[in-house]
Amino acid sequence: MALTITDHHITSDQIDDRAELRPTVTGDGSAAWGVHGPFTGPRASGRLFDRNAAITLMTLAETIARPPAADDRIWLHIAAWCQELRIAPITPEHLGL
Repeated sequence: MALTITDHHITSDQIDDRAELRPTVTGDGSAAWGVHGPFTGPRASGRLFDRNAAITLMTLAETIARPPAADDRIWLHIAAWCQELRIAPITPEHLGL
């Protein structure tokens, strides 16, 4: 798994999702990033994120693209990432595990 992060794009070598810098700012004045793709779309539709949150969301998307075992400790991180991003929790059950 590897994310490529530039000043204007965040892409993955594992999934088709991508983040792009938008010509606007977030509520705190940070640059705004839109994130879209098969794994992030349902969770990020219409939302803008700061750069750090866009990286977190892309990391989350890469992680769930190849679902870990239901008892893997990574699920603790997945729960924390969802909470940090203020998106609905993702559980093994959501992914059919």
